[in-house]
Amino acid sequence: MKFQRKKTSKNYNILITDQLNEILQFYLNGKENDDFILPILNSETLSEQYKHVQEAKNRSNKGLRRIAKKCGIREYLTSYISRHSFATHAMLKDIPLHVISSMLGHSKLNSTQIYLDLLPTDILDRYHKQLTLT
Repeated sequence: MKFQRKKTSKNYNILITDQLNEILQFYLNGKENDDFILPILNSETLSEQYKHVQEAKNRSNKGLRRIAKKCGIREYLTSYISRHSFATHAMLKDIPLHVISSMLGHSKLNSTQIYLDLLPTDILDRYHKQLTLT
């Protein structure tokens, strides 16, 4: 599936897994090619669309905080934190930095390195132990 990121206007080609396809089919039912996939933008003007995106992001982040509370997670969860978690998980799976950067839509490796500089201390401690035990 081809996708153009609004923030950077960069084009992406995204693998559609079976799970993602099932979700997409639900939202694509009755849509035209130029329609938005998710029903969060209900206006024509760019300023109103921006406002709707911000409101949707706020609702999503509030939902993440409710889920965190129910799961006993004390950290403040947001969609931004999920990007950091994704980058960290990818790094721990030995995915190369330039690939992680591309997956996050970063045009510079610097941006990705900023995400990975904020590694949790338990991960840093684990690597430190690996170095000292050999």
